[in-house]
Amino acid sequence: MENTSKINVMDLKIGQSFLSDKTEMKKENMIEFAKEFDPQPFHVDEEAGKDSFFRTLAASGWHSAGVTMNLMINSFPIEHGIVGSNIELKWTKPVVPGDILQVKTTVTDIYQSTSKPNNVFLTLKTETFNQDKEICQILVSHVLAFKEKP
Repeated sequence: MENTSKINVMDLKIGQSFLSDKTEMKKENMIEFAKEFDPQPFHVDEEAGKDSFFRTLAASGWHSAGVTMNLMINSFPIEHGIVGSNIELKWTKPVVPGDILQVKTTVTDIYQSTSKPNNVFLTLKTETFNQDKEICQILVSHVLAFKEKP
């Protein structure tokens, strides 16, 4: 379920968290994504996945990152949007077919620009976890948000 109410950046607090809806990682979607963007054998072929480091078909980390972004934006709808500056991304557990992913985004820092009063910089920690509450990905993003429409 997409959150349709917008959050004013000035209402955010450090430590505040947002939990997303869940989405299932379907084998067909994983293979389709990998064929186009990350065509490694363990991402596009079940048998090759079984003979790989992962011992199963594994989603491309970039697919997991894209799914994370979708879940994050729908559960953390900042008024006027956010613009990425840089990220730190860690894949901690492979995502496999049938995994049910959910993300938790926590505001870890808020910095008001002194030179541009409309700009607010946020640091967000977004953890992607599966149905067993195992963390599959950790994304720390530094983003720009706006008090008013830029």
